[in-house]
Amino acid sequence: MEKIKILVFDEEELTKTLIESYLKELTFNVVFEKYSEYDESFINDYNGNKIIIVNINKYNISVLNSISKLSQNPQNKFVVISNDNSTDLNVKALRAGSQDFLPKPLVKSDFVYVIQRIYKKEFMDLSKNTNGKIYTAVSTERGMGKTTFLINLAKEIADASGEKVLLIDFNNDINDLSFLLNIDIVYNTIHYMNNLTEENVLQLLSKVTSYKNSSLYVMANGFLRKGGEKINVLKIDDTLNILKKHYKYIFLDLDPNDDKVERELIRLSDYVFVMMNSMMSSLEKLKTYIDIMYAGKNIKLILNKYEQKNVEKLEEIQSFLGREITWIIPKNFMATGTALNNSKTLKEVSPNLDIVQAYIQLAKKIISRE
Repeated sequence: MEKIKILVFDEEELTKTLIESYLKELTFNVVFEKYSEYDESFINDYNGNKIIIVNINKYNISVLNSISKLSQNPQNKFVVISNDNSTDLNVKALRAGSQDFLPKPLVKSDFVYVIQRIYKKEFMDLSKNTNGKIYTAVSTERGMGKTTFLINLAKEIADASGEKVLLIDFNNDINDLSFLLNIDIVYNTIHYMNNLTEENVLQLLSKVTSYKNSSLYVMANGFLRKGGEKINVLKIDDTLNILKKHYKYIFLDLDPNDDKVERELIRLSDYVFVMMNSMMSSLEKLKTYIDIMYAGKNIKLILNKYEQKNVEKLEEIQSFLGREITWIIPKNFMATGTALNNSKTLKEVSPNLDIVQAYIQLAKKIISRE
């Protein structure tokens, strides 16, 4: 593998010195060059793969136009750094084509993580020979029903397609899938994510529990969770690529309390289900998240627990967010509560409910698209 050139454009000598020292932590070889002023010619002079780190401030904000143009070349991967940690600049940088945005002063662990991630994703091409797709459910606040949504959708896709489906729980709280579905687990999610390799994949996957002997498999934490144990963010990409060779559909239930893991899993997802309700206070927060956390992702808005049959209300929500609602899941607290209390899916409780039909039709849509 050729050495990756890393170019830094920053007027602050301390920042350039810090970056040079941080690069020693990387697991791949780099060629490092540093400049005080941004100049396109220095980027264009080098033909190979490169990561360009650019400091942006109020005086050189126009550099984002250059980033937007040069990022069209797949060999150019930009990272914007700045003393301005505003949401506005963050969004503008990502929209211009920057792979990430890092506030100054730079934190070594964050910086190394971002550069390693770009290298592995963009220049190592780890995505070859994989078949599965990754679907992630996220929400801006608790109580949106993403776990219930994933359980019922994943089970319906497993039943309707006959394919192996994997549901991975990254949550580390009491609402763990092993408890909700009443399944026993041998290893927790963290163990699989940190230890799965091409050499031991068959052995480890033989320990993954299926739900009621169906083709739905579940990774969870249960009583095996450990407070000090964490997922190695740098291994997530490798692990998911291995899993995609063994499962046609992979669903991820994220933990909003672990920002680094959440951002990496969202980045690697093929589709992101964004759970939402119709309350304006929630929608305002969601709009901000769409611009920052989910920028550039294939977002599917899921309006959950909906009970107001009002077309004008739906149009108002879509107009406010600037996006169409992908699917509507009707509200049925009684059926949902019964299912969860008895460790069942909604279809197992009552297959003719309108909420069940919503899951059936969404599953058919996803299967037909794949």
